[in-house]
Amino acid sequence: MIDFLKRLTIKQVTVLAILLVAGISMFVIGLFNLPYIITGKADNLNDIVMSGEEPQKLDIVELDVKYVLCCYAHSETGYRSIRTKKYHYVVMLEDGSCMSLAVKDDEIRANLSQLMSATKSYMNGYTVQFPEPLHVTAVVKGLKNAGVDMYLDGIREYDISSDDIIMLELDTTKTREALAIILLLGVVLMIVGIVYVKNSAEEKKAKARSFAALENEVNYDPLKTFVNKNENNTDRVTDTISTNGSTDGSIDGRISEQQLSDTKTTTSDSTSTSKFSLKKD
Repeated sequence: MIDFLKRLTIKQVTVLAILLVAGISMFVIGLFNLPYIITGKADNLNDIVMSGEEPQKLDIVELDVKYVLCCYAHSETGYRSIRTKKYHYVVMLEDGSCMSLAVKDDEIRANLSQLMSATKSYMNGYTVQFPEPLHVTAVVKGLKNAGVDMYLDGIREYDISSDDIIMLELDTTKTREALAIILLLGVVLMIVGIVYVKNSAEEKKAKARSFAALENEVNYDPLKTFVNKNENNTDRVTDTISTNGSTDGSIDGRISEQQLSDTKTTTSDSTSTSKFSLKKD
């Protein structure tokens, strides 16, 4: 594997690294949330905090939101004309602690606005009939640096103890379907990376074969090949003559008596024929 990576170009290594890192990261995130993707069930956040614990980053939790203190900020994400706007609220949990909640769905925002109005009226001493709690499922995330100060500013006017402020955010934009897509994309990217490695290896071998064939074609000399061929044929003829020759290197020219007799007869017939043809009338 190391030898193969050494033969790859910088561009190929970069593409391979991006595919594998992205694929493995998405696959790990999806695998971590696989139970939720399959069952759709998540831990209840109120049960967690009532047990004296805090949620951890990347946990998927569900919550029935009843008390909404304020909407302290909004943010935009995306590129150029494709922008997604999120609204950030401060919600109070059953143990009296507070946490940030990020939403982008208009229907959820409308329900949160009703709950926020009821909460403020109740805190001002009015008798309030609270709406039905809003059930949400969210991913626990850390607060971004720019949002920390806004979050603390939004809580400050309610005189809440720092021990009751959870510096985490519930992000409702990461749904079950989105996590399933992330897992699928992770698998696809890893497969593409493996196929890319395989194709790169085959391409490398094909180029090596092409270069070898081209080198042989360039170095081909037909005249030299012809001379070498004739030299090989001459060597074979010399070997044949040497094998049939005498021990002193001369060719054995002895002729059998039968061959000599046949030669004489042929010569005599030729002479007679010649004399007959010259006879005058």
